[in-house]
Amino acid sequence: MGADRYDPVYNETYGALNVMNNPDLEDRCKVKNAPKVIYAIKANARSNNDMTLALRAGFQNKYINLLLPDTNIEEKLSKIRGYGTLSEMQQASMRMPYVQTTLLINELINLTHDTSNGLIKVKEKAGMRKDRYSSLQYGYALLQELSKGLKPKQNTNDLLSKLKIRPAKIVGR
Repeated sequence: MGADRYDPVYNETYGALNVMNNPDLEDRCKVKNAPKVIYAIKANARSNNDMTLALRAGFQNKYINLLLPDTNIEEKLSKIRGYGTLSEMQQASMRMPYVQTTLLINELINLTHDTSNGLIKVKEKAGMRKDRYSSLQYGYALLQELSKGLKPKQNTNDLLSKLKIRPAKIVGR
């Protein structure tokens, strides 16, 4: 992604993208001033374990809410005004997030894990995949990292500066 790419099918050149959080990977980009939009995660056994535990806690604490599975979504979508007049492609596009949610749920159900040296290693069953799980895991890890910068700093002096307190006027002296 560190170089411009030409797509002959669409006759389109896609500009290079660069890494925002890793100077070593950033230096590999061949295009000067490429937008820094890639957040690199170099996973290892410890970080995968931590991300797995964080993801599980996110589900348990209801910080993560998934869309409904696609089983009866057509009935719900058909109640949206104008849905019936959309083209097949547009309707399929609206169903796709629900289909992907169903595929993610099935993938999550079919995962197994081992524990080695106190670390959890998530594995897929034979013939299965864990791409959606990995995307969710990395995305949630990035979300947690970004949210650290959004938390307001607790400072009691701030509260006092916001209160408008004036000395009382002395009347009649």
